[in-house]
Amino acid sequence: MNPRLLPLLLIVTASVAPLTTGCKNDEPPPPPPKVETGAKEVEITIDRAPAAALAAPKLNNQGIPDADFIYNTTRRFMEEQKRPAKDLEELVAKGYMPPLPAPPPGKKYVLNQRAAMIQLVDAPKK
Repeated sequence: MNPRLLPLLLIVTASVAPLTTGCKNDEPPPPPPKVETGAKEVEITIDRAPAAALAAPKLNNQGIPDADFIYNTTRRFMEEQKRPAKDLEELVAKGYMPPLPAPPPGKKYVLNQRAAMIQLVDAPKK
């Protein structure tokens, strides 16, 4: 390298170096501007009514709730209790279902959760 160009190279390097490093700004960038969408913020809360406050079921001509009510009742019981109902009496005792009319003599009501129906079966003989 030519010794006469060395001072010129040092001057150019010294003058360009500050331009390439620049100033570092430690402040965070400003947040983006809020855009109004016209949508309102809504807080959603789920208020689980007690079992006794359920709507009255549709009853058939024997006074037995319809399949939709039985299905929804057993499902709600399972969601809230984290287990299936033992029997129909448990649903009635905990207020999930209204009391049923008395069965005919020698018969009893049985909850069939899989079919979402209440069946009338022979009562066990004592």
